[in-house]
Amino acid sequence: MNLRKASAAILSTVVAASVIAGCSGVTPKSGPSTAGAATAPAGQKVDLEFWGWWSSATRMPTINKLIDQWNQKNPNIHVKYTFVPFDQIMTKYLASVAAGNPPAVVASPELFTVSRRAQKKQAMDLSALGADSLKDQYYPQLWNAAQFNGKAYALPWVGETKYLYYNKDMFKEVGLDPEKGPVSWDDLQKFADKLDKKEGGKYTRIGFHPLLGNFSYNGWVWNAGGQLFKDEQPTINTDKNAQVLDWIKQWTDRYGYQTYAAIKGNGSGGPQNPFMQGKVAMVAETATWEGELKKNAPNLKYGVVPVPTPDGKQHQNAAYSGGFAVEIPVGSKHPKEAFDFAKYWTTEAAVTWAQEQNDFPAYNKATETITTPEFKRMADNMKNTGLIPLPIYAPNDMDTVQASVDDVV
Repeated sequence: MNLRKASAAILSTVVAASVIAGCSGVTPKSGPSTAGAATAPAGQKVDLEFWGWWSSATRMPTINKLIDQWNQKNPNIHVKYTFVPFDQIMTKYLASVAAGNPPAVVASPELFTVSRRAQKKQAMDLSALGADSLKDQYYPQLWNAAQFNGKAYALPWVGETKYLYYNKDMFKEVGLDPEKGPVSWDDLQKFADKLDKKEGGKYTRIGFHPLLGNFSYNGWVWNAGGQLFKDEQPTINTDKNAQVLDWIKQWTDRYGYQTYAAIKGNGSGGPQNPFMQGKVAMVAETATWEGELKKNAPNLKYGVVPVPTPDGKQHQNAAYSGGFAVEIPVGSKHPKEAFDFAKYWTTEAAVTWAQEQNDFPAYNKATETITTPEFKRMADNMKNTGLIPLPIYAPNDMDTVQASVDDVV
């Protein structure tokens, strides 16, 4: 397929989608107490309903502890946690706003789409409640993701960064220094030349493929210094973006699509992950994935380096972050008290959450109390991590883009 034509096709379909969408409406330590005790009207008890999507035996003890801690400190503002399934929480959140009966506070799994809910007047303007005074307490790229037209419509809660993981034993086996990972895209190819392994004409191990792991086409465009949208306008059909797509296709051609598809389809979660199974030597994954490795492949010796870039130089967008936020829906009956709880949940409570759940808080002062090597590594890599802006008026843009990328691959 002619890649320029493919890129142009992606552009035309996403523009169409944009028009359509535009017409449709460790031992835990106590963290620094930044939230303090909130104040309800004298003699009046306020009940707040807090929606989240956690219900597992792993998550709930921390959630219950943090909410109990809040309720004990704030006897006049009682918070009740309500579980809503992950795949339903956003739909139910927006439906509750439309119906005029939203919960007081919602944990949103989509920090990167806050602006969409702000534009549609579904999330409340938190600047009016004093959110701007908290700006310096969060990582700037995560804080900025919660903004719309210069105002905060959410408080960032959890973010992430990404690394390149590599198998040290495989590096030793082929004569590579196990303490030095690749830094550039050329390095990835040169290392893969040694790490690729065939038996009977078939690959039993591949060195690398950009789309194995947790790094998307959009992420590699970002890593290369490109972007798919700028100021709400599609910038998909550019030479740089087509070159990234060509680079991905070259990796597929290197191994053959059947090899790539077989490895990708063999399983990605738990101990069946291709990297854990020894089928892939290098993979780009989230920083918190270290916990999965230690749990499911405890004997695997791995190295961690920043995600390689085309020229080998790290920059703000070499990696990218997703993230969670805490929002107050429009129509929340007790916005001031809800905002006080949101401050608590994204600062003081976030430190405990990070210690016990191995997530990375947007609250930048967490580094003062969390000193594990893994956490320090995450914090250090935030300078190489951006958050990809998504267009407000094309909410399904990546579905269209990804379908076309799949066709090219």
